[in-house]
Amino acid sequence: MLFRSAAIKNMTEDAYTKIQEDETRVLPIGEKFITLRIIDEQGRVPVNAIIYKNGQTNEKLYEIYARLINILGLDPALVDIAADWIDPDDEPRSLGAEDHDYYARSGGGYNSKGGALDSVGELALARGYSPEVMGTLLPNITVYGNGLINVNNAPKEVLMALSVDITEALSDAAIDYRAKTPFKTTADIRKVEGFETIGFELQGLISVKSDIFRIFSRAAVKEAVREVEAVVRLGGKNERLFWRER
Repeated sequence: MLFRSAAIKNMTEDAYTKIQEDETRVLPIGEKFITLRIIDEQGRVPVNAIIYKNGQTNEKLYEIYARLINILGLDPALVDIAADWIDPDDEPRSLGAEDHDYYARSGGGYNSKGGALDSVGELALARGYSPEVMGTLLPNITVYGNGLINVNNAPKEVLMALSVDITEALSDAAIDYRAKTPFKTTADIRKVEGFETIGFELQGLISVKSDIFRIFSRAAVKEAVREVEAVVRLGGKNERLFWRER
């Protein structure tokens, strides 16, 4: 885990975080060759944040998630379903599902979570979150972070979801801009043509700095291969949030 954290630390020492997520890094360590691919979890829509800890709806994040679902061409009901799965009450939203009106009758033998998701994979238990839906959603959502979305690393669809006024063309313009000049402050988004006004509206929703990353690594020594997927939080004390190996 130490070399993985070090590999990220080199990219996060600035006041902003910009990662080439499609880049595979090769690290020679003795006789081993380790390949790394790094994903910024805070560049995704934080699904848990659509519900505050007190159970109330975070309307701004709810709307962002709703726009993401629409942009991806998915069923709008998935938004209410996710909110009902996370919130602690048993009152279904207009398009949602709760224990007494769905899960208790579905034969699944389980209740809704009634709390924050520990992993995005838990959504597969909620009504309508089929393998096909999950496959479309996974590159764009997270359960980690403080509710802010890092615009330096957010996918195109996530950028579009930030505001009803962000078109596909504007999202592409932001991606082209940050490829040459990463956003060092949240105000920098207003330097992108077309974001002069939208940039003001995004304050309080976006960030340019991240500390939670998903790392895919593969180590090979001769014919022996080990693959690890990990989520780590970097800071004063590095923290492992998720670990899976095969």
